[in-house]
Parts: sequence; C-alpha cells; structure tokens
Amino acid sequence: MKRPTTLIPFLATLLIACLPVKGTVASAQSLRLTPPAATVFAGERLEIAAPEEVAWEASGGTVDPARGRATVYTAPAEPGRYTVTALDPADPARRAVAVVTVLPKPQGYLGYALAGGRSFSAAVARDGTVWWWGQVKDAQSAVPVQLDGVRGARSLAAADSGLAVVTEDGALVWVSGDLKTRRRVDSGVVFADATGYDTVVYVKPDGGLWLFDPSKDARLQRLRVGDRELQQPVAVWTFYRNGPFATLVAIDARGRAWRLDSRSSPDSLRPEPLAVASPRVVQVARLRTPPDTYNDRTYAVLLGEDGRLWYSDPLASLEVRPLEGPGPAVRFVAGSGAVLLAVDEAGEVWRLGGIGGRWARVPGLKDVRQVARGAEHSLAVRSDGSVFAWGKNTSAQLGDGTADDSDTPVEVLGLKARLP
Repeated sequence: MKRPTTLIPFLATLLIACLPVKGTVASAQSLRLTPPAATVFAGERLEIAAPEEVAWEASGGTVDPARGRATVYTAPAEPGRYTVTALDPADPARRAVAVVTVLPKPQGYLGYALAGGRSFSAAVARDGTVWWWGQVKDAQSAVPVQLDGVRGARSLAAADSGLAVVTEDGALVWVSGDLKTRRRVDSGVVFADATGYDTVVYVKPDGGLWLFDPSKDARLQRLRVGDRELQQPVAVWTFYRNGPFATLVAIDARGRAWRLDSRSSPDSLRPEPLAVASPRVVQVARLRTPPDTYNDRTYAVLLGEDGRLWYSDPLASLEVRPLEGPGPAVRFVAGSGAVLLAVDEAGEVWRLGGIGGRWARVPGLKDVRQVARGAEHSLAVRSDGSVFAWGKNTSAQLGDGTADDSDTPVEVLGLKARLP
C-alpha cells in the first residue's frame, strides 16, 4: 500500500511550531539580580548585577550607570527600605527588584588612612591608591611606593604577614607580606581589623562577623554569636586568638561596647556588654603592658564620643575603668605594643607608655586628624593630607629617604593621604 504523503508536511509544520521563536525565549525568562537583597549603611555603595543589559532605577538613593549589566547603588542619608529596579529596555513589563535596607551610619564608623606594620608603613592616598614604605620581605624602600593592583581604597589594617585593604565599594583585599600576592577576600565589608595573630576580622552590613586567616590556607569563616542581643556590630577588634578560641571587642550600631569571647565555648562567641559611662563608644585601641611588667596584659582602650577614655582587660573581666586623657577631650586613638597615641581637640598628638603612665606631647605636630602605631614607630596625618612619622627607622619605615631613627616627627616624602 502506498504511504500517505500528507503526514510529512504535517510533521514538518509541527516541528517548526515547536522551535523557539527568536527574541521570545529571553522575554520568557525572568530577570535575576545579584544580590536580590542587601543591607548597607547610609551613604554606602553597593554593586548590583543583572544577567543582561538593563535600565536601572532606584526608589531612593542613586544608580550609576543608569543602563548596563551592572550598576553601583549609593544609599541615601535617610535610613529605610528602598528598591533598585532593573527593566528590560525592549519590554518594560519584564523587570526585577532588589530590596536594600539602609541603616543609620554609626558615628564611630571610621576609615583608617594609615597603617603601621612590624617594619613597614602604608597609607591611602587622595586618589584611593595605596602606598607603602619600609621593609617587606625582600623589598625595601625609604620613600613611598605605590602598591600595584589596588585602587579605590578606603581603610587599611596591618598584620605581621600582610595588609588588609577595604575599598570604597566594600571589597576586602588581602595583600601578602611580599606585597605581590593579592586576593579579593569578600565583598560588602564595612570594617576590618588585622592583628599580629595573622587574623583579619571584619564586619558586613547585615551584622555578620567574619574571620579570614591567611596563614591557614586562606580560610574564611563566619563567626557565630551565641546571643541575639548583639544585633548590629559595626566594628570589631581582636585581643586574643588561639585556634578556635578568641576574645574580641565590638561596637554595635547604638555605640555600645561588647566583649565577645569563645574561650569557654569554641563553637560560639558569647557577647557580654562592657559598661562604659560615655554616651557612645566610637573607637577601640589595643595597649599592652610594658615588656618589663610581670603580668603581660592587653588592654582595650575605649574612646567615647564625649572625648573620654576608658580601659578594660577583656581577657580577665568585664570591668571598665576611666583612663585619664591628655586634655578635656580626645578625638582619635591608636595603640600597638606598650604605646598609646591620642589626638586631642586641638589636633595635637600625645603619647602614653602604658596604663598608669603619664602623657607626653609629641612635639612639632599640629592639626592632626589620625594616628597609627607600628611595632616601634608612629604615624600621623594632618588635615591637609601630609603624613609624618617618628621612632625607629632601621627598615626605612619613616619614609623620609633615610634609615636614621628620629624622636621627632619627620615628613613622609611626596605623599598626601586621604582622610575619611
């Protein structure tokens, strides 16, 4: 029997009908934004990406660029919940929305323009580049040298084995001790602290505390806080770490200070409040007892927004005691080893050689905004961006072109630092 030929055109028509029509597949797919939701502080920036080119709109704050596969959202000054919308230019009905929660920016939220390591110094320049000088493994320079591959820097923190950089867009970049290896550790970071324990602890806008250990195969882990009473830490400093056991001091969004301790429970940090009489705590610094002291202790020095200083031994107790300052009000503190530096209201710098010691004014410095302390040298930046250094200079860490120690501040050559 002869087969009917009408079946072939029918099957061909059916096959063609099942083929995707050009331009309709993309319309059927939904847009997905990364991240779909985020929490940032007022004025902070957040990068949001789409799988294709879209037009961007924001219900509050700004987006730049207004069209592309990604945009940078700048949060408004007013806290609240806002949306960033991506629209398909060819089909405005096809859209996706990211929800951004904007929190009030804490008064103590600081960026650090300077960092002092064991034998080197670093600073953020006005254009957001990072410069270093001193001795780093096989490299040495007596004058500032630009660090390649890092731009848009906002804050620095130095550890024995490298440098932690937080950028304007919230990236945390780890620069190894030879200043050659760079790793983008995380994004959406608002504060980071590095210590000689080869530990970088940092905070994200959702209140998450994270630890990065460059000496342990670059391990990254979220720290679990055992009590929900501490809801929004904004800054954190490490005072002790030995494997899973750690003691940290944190400031929350309300300006309260907390001790976070995991020595009794390595799986979780236990938050306990430090009762500081100042209205808000805005900064914390480390200060060790002098080397000839029988009991080696590391104190937490807490600066209140009223300019008063307090101190506590977080490894021993929750007791907080007043620390007499160099004047009526202190505006910035930094410490390393047994030396604490303070900037007063007039912009003068003072030095304290341990709890119970006497403050001594550092000569030749006026209009100082920030200070930093290395192992045996100190740094200061004035409001005009000029950087000064003093102390040991055996590794050229003073940046004045020499290897001569200096008890008085000398200007770091050819550098203007960026102030937060």
